[in-house]
Amino acid sequence: MGYKWVPTSSFATETSSRLCFVQFCLSGGVVIGNPAETEPPTYEVEQVGRKHNGDPTYQAVLNIKGQGGRIRSLRAPPRANEDDAKDDGEEMKDCFMKHGMPGLRELQQKQRRSRIS
Repeated sequence: MGYKWVPTSSFATETSSRLCFVQFCLSGGVVIGNPAETEPPTYEVEQVGRKHNGDPTYQAVLNIKGQGGRIRSLRAPPRANEDDAKDDGEEMKDCFMKHGMPGLRELQQKQRRSRIS
């Protein structure tokens, strides 16, 4: 990720010639804007594998629509039951809408530190 200065007059919402600090992605990845200006993300729960004893594991996948309609998918850690994975997905969605990508990254780290049961 990188940053650059661009004239705000290039934005439809502003007409001044001030400069605005805008985040852009150097590698061509999906650029995610302000959560208030994007449509709410969706999540789904997938069965992702099995534990050594054969029990299935589930994982929430949060899909966020970025600029240009591209979708960015973020995964929660695998869980032993579907309800826990659903709770992870709901928590991720709420966190993104309140705190944006920085808050969501922190939540993902917190979720990864919790162990699969």
